[in-house]
Amino acid sequence: MDEGKLDAVIPRPRACREHLGVSLSTAWRRERNDPNWPRPVCMGGNRFGYMASSISSYLAGLPEKSRPGA
Repeated sequence: MDEGKLDAVIPRPRACREHLGVSLSTAWRRERNDPNWPRPVCMGGNRFGYMASSISSYLAGLPEKSRPGA
């Protein structure tokens, strides 16, 4: 990330799953088995979110027919 630029955080795992078009169980499985899957970031306490840039990078790396909405 370029210095001075802020990256948006998708604040809820549910919103991340909806953005990626996967179910809870699929997201859980991919988080543990797919090294390219976006990693959660701690937002304080027990709250986790996902960096929008990591989600975009993950989607860009998928074959086009595997992308949500394709």
